[in-house]
Amino acid sequence: MSSPINHSPSLETAQHTLVGDRHDNQDRCLVVHSGDVCLLALGDGMGGHPMGDLAAQIFVDVCEREIYRIPRPIGAPMDFLPWVLAAAHREIQQFGAQQLPPVQPRTTAVLALIQEGICYWAHTGDSRIYLFRQGNLLFRSSDHSYVERLRQRGLIDAGQLDLHPQRNYVTRCLGGNGAPAEPDTGQQPIQEGDIILLCSDGLWQSVNEEFMCGVLFNEADIGFALRLLVEEAVAVAFPGSDNVTVVAGRVPGSKSPRPNQARRPVEKSSLDGNLSDTVAALAQAVGALEDPEADPE
Repeated sequence: MSSPINHSPSLETAQHTLVGDRHDNQDRCLVVHSGDVCLLALGDGMGGHPMGDLAAQIFVDVCEREIYRIPRPIGAPMDFLPWVLAAAHREIQQFGAQQLPPVQPRTTAVLALIQEGICYWAHTGDSRIYLFRQGNLLFRSSDHSYVERLRQRGLIDAGQLDLHPQRNYVTRCLGGNGAPAEPDTGQQPIQEGDIILLCSDGLWQSVNEEFMCGVLFNEADIGFALRLLVEEAVAVAFPGSDNVTVVAGRVPGSKSPRPNQARRPVEKSSLDGNLSDTVAALAQAVGALEDPEADPE
């Protein structure tokens, strides 16, 4: 599902989502324009726990409610974003406690606030925010996941992330039974032609960052670019594609240079490697098909 492109003085935005090879879509996303202020948000409900889709929906509902409750532009954005995450965390817990029997829904969360020439962001879990400039990656958030922790400690390399048996284990989220997890936050001045992209793991697990850049900077229509990214991610991961959701904003202005060439993503079922690698990739795809979604904490 895609949305029409929205224009504001500060940002041109679009969003797109596909269910992939899952039974339902547990991703949720949001774009709010209010004058020169724009809020982007995305949550990926954790299917290893009950009602992940509702946890993600509560998150984006809280984002939409709170952005309209305070004067804009927001005076302290780096306080506002963690506060919104904490409020959503509490409401998800309250919702779960009201069910019979009680449950503990969980969701990842990433949100970006763009105002007065600066992008502010906060996230928890493995949904990501990317900032692209002039056909290159400027910034990417670091996942709150078990395998990312192993990589940072030097126990596995980047090439082993997708094949690790615990690749879907998230170490921080909204919901569950604890106190709100501390989010990662940041800010970056933005300029003409910059692109801000939020996505669920269904995108970044299937297409690489170079391919993202190529599509985003070679397509004048940002809505069409997002559609191409999502459809490519689903096709690459078939028959085990996760839900794939993207939200993006492009700063109006002069056209950014195009990269030399957009490389296609590396397909996990490629025959470039040896037979054992191919068998392992096929087994991974079959396992994903048998387990519609597993995102345990």
